[in-house]
Amino acid sequence: MAKRGTHSILTPEEQALAKRLAQNPDAFMTAEACAFAAALAEDKRDDFLRGMAEVEVIKRKSAPLIQPYVEPRFTLSAITEGLGVPEVTIRNWLTRGQLDLGAETARAKGKWRLFSLRDAVIIHVAFQLSRVGVPVAVFHDVAQKVARFGEMFFKGPVGMVRRPIVVLTNGGEWQSHLHHDSGPFRLTDLDIPPAAVVLNVEQVIVRTLHALGFDAMVGTAAEIDAALRASETGGDE
Repeated sequence: MAKRGTHSILTPEEQALAKRLAQNPDAFMTAEACAFAAALAEDKRDDFLRGMAEVEVIKRKSAPLIQPYVEPRFTLSAITEGLGVPEVTIRNWLTRGQLDLGAETARAKGKWRLFSLRDAVIIHVAFQLSRVGVPVAVFHDVAQKVARFGEMFFKGPVGMVRRPIVVLTNGGEWQSHLHHDSGPFRLTDLDIPPAAVVLNVEQVIVRTLHALGFDAMVGTAAEIDAALRASETGGDE
């Protein structure tokens, strides 16, 4: 269930909603999930339904916050000009189905192809990795991971180990490794092959936002406050 320690992270009102949803799982669960629940013993089924209902409540609670991140709003020209990615490159990825972008979903529904901030993060990562020879299958997976971190930032203040990075190594074939830098970090600690690429997830997301005209920064409350004060005083402090 959705708990932090021994306490539910849901408000009493949200817990009541989860209880009502658990009594009518067809209203929010897939047919496969309902069939799975039906095959469980009664006590396990109750726990499963209650847990799924609480997850659904959390999803509904977060939806308005994440909407700006996934909302299609940028034209192809805005993406190419902002990120410096050639238009032909993006069109090739889309034509070949090599990147999973929300822009294609909108196009399939007969609308103009518009890109979201999430799409922009994926394109940014894919382009940077493709330039150093990382194959499509690998940079697609890495771009999706970075985009998921972006979702966390758009949901508001998050508690996570500083700072997420993705290390790609090539010891005959490319592999990606997700790490969190909570202190001094040395690549030699990873015992990696000579060929490697390191992506700082926070920097990628912030640079993407800046490229599209947003004023954004990521850090602790103290770091952000210090940066704002420095900008106000011209960095004289």
